[in-house]
Amino acid sequence: NPGVTYGGDTMGVPEGTSTACTAGNPSNPPCDSDNRKTLNNTAYTVANFRSSPGGSVGPVAYDSYVIDDNNRGHSTGNGDGIVNCGESIELYVNLYNQGSETATEVEACISSTDSYVTWLHKTCRAYRDISAGRTGTNTKDFDFAVDPGTPDGHVIHFDLGITTTNGGPWSDAFSAPVLCGGEDHEVFLPLVTKNHGGPATIAEGFESGVMPPPGWTHIQSNANETWRIGTYDPHSGSYYAHVLYDPALLDQNELLLSPSFAASSGSVSLWSYGSLYWCRDTYDNCDLEVWFVKGAWGGGDDVYLGLVDEDWIEQWAWSHSSIDFSAHASGDPARIALRYTGNDGAEIAVDDILIEYLP
Repeated sequence: NPGVTYGGDTMGVPEGTSTACTAGNPSNPPCDSDNRKTLNNTAYTVANFRSSPGGSVGPVAYDSYVIDDNNRGHSTGNGDGIVNCGESIELYVNLYNQGSETATEVEACISSTDSYVTWLHKTCRAYRDISAGRTGTNTKDFDFAVDPGTPDGHVIHFDLGITTTNGGPWSDAFSAPVLCGGEDHEVFLPLVTKNHGGPATIAEGFESGVMPPPGWTHIQSNANETWRIGTYDPHSGSYYAHVLYDPALLDQNELLLSPSFAASSGSVSLWSYGSLYWCRDTYDNCDLEVWFVKGAWGGGDDVYLGLVDEDWIEQWAWSHSSIDFSAHASGDPARIALRYTGNDGAEIAVDDILIEYLP
């Protein structure tokens, strides 16, 4: 076969090229393809002709969703992270790469045959490349309106078509409930996550570039300095969240609360940095607290989990913290709160938050 080489030499040449040659030696002079070269059964020979198994791209599948109804952008609603009758929703759909290779230029198209759903803008959205075993979120949201006459408890079924430039296509589906009964509902479903053989997860790297991120809640107490998006020194990606100190020396009590989840056990991990001088070792003018929140913040049943300041390895250096909240999880809806508290303190930053839990 003239298309196969060994040691840089072809195994033959096209038939009719030459008839005067040394059998078994295609180079002296080049022989026709029906002449052959003898290969010894050695490890080197076998290795030269053995095909290496390649990695697989995908499938890329549905992982979770986040409902944004905070009355900003294209959304109109009460900001509870739940689909309600008459709301306009900004929908973020997280996809999970189940393969062993990065899925490139991912795109998802969403559809629904539900008569109570009206799509407001484009139904196909791009994603950044998704690494193997990781999730990714659409860079621009899917927007839809819910009919005011939707029955309470109605479930919307969504279909997904997923493509990449190096694999697919794949299809998947998910559902979201519609609640229309007002404040009597004790259900919080801003994020529904598949397990993929392990714990459910809520991951936040602030790559939406907005504060609060979709599904999260920001409670500001200081008029000057509170949680903001930063770009100067992210732990990963392009963005992170931080709080700067207030030069006016007013008290700061700045909250960032995660989407709601129902867990029987779990933990929260994150990366953070801050000033050892102003926040811990010399002065104690600022802290970053982690809380396990049941119901509304400040209801008397919130559980203080600890400080991340204690994990900082040096001044302004990204450091990892992990806190287990299993002892406080009962299967009821809860959230994780990050609270910056201080006066005359310094910047504290967070990135790559991961909440892992078992329902």
